[in-house]
Amino acid sequence: MKRKKYNIPGLDYFFRLQKSIVDRIVWPYSIEKDSLYRWRAFILSSILLAALFFGSLALIPATVLVVKENAWGLALVDFSGLILGVIFLSVHRIRFEIRAAITLLMFYVIGLAVVLSVGPLSGGPAWLFAFAVLSGVLMGNYAALAAILMNAIFLSTIGIMISTGKFGNEFPFFNSTQAMIAAGMNFIVLNAVTAVSVSALVKGLFHIYSEKEKLADSLKDEQLHLTETKQTLELEIQDRKQTGKALLESETKYRRIYDNILDVYFESSLDGVILEISPSIEKHSQYKREELIGKSLYDIYANPADRDKLIETIIQTGSVRDYEIILTDKDGTPHTSSINMELIKDDKNNPIKIVGIFRDITEFKKADAKLRESEEKFRTAFHTSPDAINLNSIEDGVYLDINDGFTKILGYTRKDVIGKASIEINIWKDLKDRELLLEGLHKYGLVENLEANFIGKDGQIRTGLMSARVLGIANQDVILSITRDITELKQAEQEKINAQKIAGEQKKLALVGQVAGKMAHDFNNILGIIMGNAELSLMDCKDADTKKTLELIFEQTLRGKNLTRNLVAFAKDQEPKQEFFSISEKIDLVANLMKKDLDGVELIKEDKPGIPDLLADPGMIEHMLVNLIQNSIHAVSMIERPVIMIRAFCIKDNICFEIEDNGCGITKENLENIYEPSFTLKGTKDITGSYGRTIKGTGYGMANVKKYIEQHKGSISVESEFGSGTKFTISLPVIKKELTSEEKIEIQKEKIYFDKSILLVEDETAISGVQYGILSQEPCNHKVDVANDGQAAMDLFKKNEYDLISLDYILPGKINGMDVYNHIRLTDKTIPILFISGNIEFLESIKELKQKDAGIDHLSKPCQNKDYVN
Repeated sequence: MKRKKYNIPGLDYFFRLQKSIVDRIVWPYSIEKDSLYRWRAFILSSILLAALFFGSLALIPATVLVVKENAWGLALVDFSGLILGVIFLSVHRIRFEIRAAITLLMFYVIGLAVVLSVGPLSGGPAWLFAFAVLSGVLMGNYAALAAILMNAIFLSTIGIMISTGKFGNEFPFFNSTQAMIAAGMNFIVLNAVTAVSVSALVKGLFHIYSEKEKLADSLKDEQLHLTETKQTLELEIQDRKQTGKALLESETKYRRIYDNILDVYFESSLDGVILEISPSIEKHSQYKREELIGKSLYDIYANPADRDKLIETIIQTGSVRDYEIILTDKDGTPHTSSINMELIKDDKNNPIKIVGIFRDITEFKKADAKLRESEEKFRTAFHTSPDAINLNSIEDGVYLDINDGFTKILGYTRKDVIGKASIEINIWKDLKDRELLLEGLHKYGLVENLEANFIGKDGQIRTGLMSARVLGIANQDVILSITRDITELKQAEQEKINAQKIAGEQKKLALVGQVAGKMAHDFNNILGIIMGNAELSLMDCKDADTKKTLELIFEQTLRGKNLTRNLVAFAKDQEPKQEFFSISEKIDLVANLMKKDLDGVELIKEDKPGIPDLLADPGMIEHMLVNLIQNSIHAVSMIERPVIMIRAFCIKDNICFEIEDNGCGITKENLENIYEPSFTLKGTKDITGSYGRTIKGTGYGMANVKKYIEQHKGSISVESEFGSGTKFTISLPVIKKELTSEEKIEIQKEKIYFDKSILLVEDETAISGVQYGILSQEPCNHKVDVANDGQAAMDLFKKNEYDLISLDYILPGKINGMDVYNHIRLTDKTIPILFISGNIEFLESIKELKQKDAGIDHLSKPCQNKDYVN
């Protein structure tokens, strides 16, 4: 709503104030556009402002009236009206309809109050008259009619009350009742005509204004439409110009393509006559372009059936794509071509011609055939290779493919790994090897001969030699890895290294043994003479100092004798002479022999029931027990209450015994060295003061103990803490004297020969007795001959025919097991021969011998009965 600005001081401020009030009153209707509600809000604001101004002035006579005539009701109504006016002008979020309705009701209430307080001939009817008129202005025709009805009801009620004398006795009214009715009716008629006329006038004015706005909007829309139409026409003219230019350019491009296309473009009639063909035909055939135009396509098809099928297909489908045909050249040479054709129709959907492009793919077909052949060869090599081959994505390591070699070596199938990342199926024992591989691939794209350990699906560790490279396959970089299983090779290499190491040690020990053997007799004789004379001198010596010196000489000769014994035992490569005996009785024997050394030491021995006899070399076991118990005696030499405990028990298929003391113990850094030859912590090496002053060590005791246990395929472990004692645990395999019922059932299930003739060559009766029993009895039932030496074996082989020979390598006399083997092979090249021996020299020679002779095998002593039967 635009207003003219005046220069009257304060008037512009009043108009701005009224605009802000109008914006507040019109809520929630739009304040941005003129409307009936906005005009009514303007009228309401004007009423409220005027009412506040003049109502404030009316408070003065109202106050006088209250004081003189005690008219508190009228004053209260006037004051309430002023308060509501202030609220409606200042408070924002009140709907327009509520403001208007309450304002009009205030007019009505004020009129009622005035009439009731002063009388009908006061200003009250004027308020009622204004109430009806303003209702039509602010709220429309219906509100005006409602207001007129309310006035009529009120005035009728007042008239009835006056006529009956219940109201208005103190007021001077009309001369007669008829005059009062006539005046009231005229008031209502005039009120109705005025209210309805004003409301109709307001509505009509707004309707004219609305139509004017609609006409203006319509003219604007039409102007916009004409503007858009003009722009569209201009764009269409421009597009036509560009289309013409594009058509010219397209035709030029088409002509260039047509003249330079490598493929052959052609057009033909429905009956196959060539209407047009591109010049490129001359690059693919001996024909000239002019020679083919007007010629039938049928004339250049190699197979007439193909052309009929092609025409039928294009008539039915309207087009063909990548259809392979064979066309003949001018000299009859066939060319394989790939053709795309489309059926062209006129406006009435009638076919008129065929257009198409064909490409000579003869060389491509040849290359494709070679590629397929090469791919087939690669696939065959991929899947039949004994090496593990796998393809992985270089980005996330996802397995793309594996071969059968991968499954055979690592156990994973294609279903296990395809589509899974390498971190899900981890085959690397050490992830540093994987990082090394990826680093090499990122740097060089190739890694060769990377040796690493891999974990199979079953958890077993395999050693592999891997080579890998990055390949581009199907627009994707992948890693091709080829891994050769070298587990057996590495084991063989390690065995060879160990064998060479053992052989070197054996040669060294053999040399020591030879020297020790030659020196032992003379050295022991010298020690015997010294010891004998020292002992005799001690018997006759009375001088204390001299006796002390003789005792020292005697003790040192004993130490020298023990050192000589351990040195010879360590250096001598002697195969155990096995027999069955009770380990408990052997412990008792050794303890009795060392009774003097155990003086002052509490020896506790515990035997668990059910310990079977041990098949072993009794001398070696006795020597081993002496060394272990002697070490414990030395360890408790500085202990106030020394205790040594010896326990014997059986766990599954192992006979075990423990020797534990509460002595000085062994430091952690020395635990790994106690089995080393010549290593000792006693004597001059006792830097901790753990042993008695007179105790010396040879350094070969524990080395001999470990050697004896290994020769019997046993194990030894030690638990010790410095200052808290030491416990050695020895475990030796149980060799039973006969097969158990479970073993017999298992053997019967396996594919084992029965009822054969066997020659058993074994000099140890304890072992030969067991072998004879299990071979000759159920379930084997073999016929067995036993030979105790080499000569007897050769004599029995000469007299009888055997299916198998069980042969010990070490035999008494001059003829050993190898001599017997060579004798047998002179006459029989194929009979199976099973060597039984734990001799280190033999174990080295048998590997080379097995490569030359497929009819031999071997077992190391001691061996389990079931393994021997198998």
